[in-house]
Amino acid sequence: MILRFLPIALLFFLFSCGDQGKHEFNPPEGYKARSGKLIYKKHCVSCHGDDGKLGAAGAKDLTASKMDSTGIVNILEKGKNGMPRQIQYFESDEEVTNIIDYLNSMRK
Repeated sequence: MILRFLPIALLFFLFSCGDQGKHEFNPPEGYKARSGKLIYKKHCVSCHGDDGKLGAAGAKDLTASKMDSTGIVNILEKGKNGMPRQIQYFESDEEVTNIIDYLNSMRK
């Protein structure tokens, strides 16, 4: 009997595991976007370090990255290797742009 419901349970699980794609922002009226530096200090510094070179828990050296904006957004939305998705920490598209600009400014 359980085997009969297993495929249904698997489908339910796959669809309920959610939206790993494009994140929709809905900032409140009057919201002022945070700087990329502020977002980095709050959510990234523990693994990537103040200068982007720390590499804790396998974190990549951000100063050596050649990733474009699309790649960065993809990692924010889906995560990569040991890095979990981070998009839930952003309040607007402007904040995503701000972190991309800040990460690009760290490059050698």
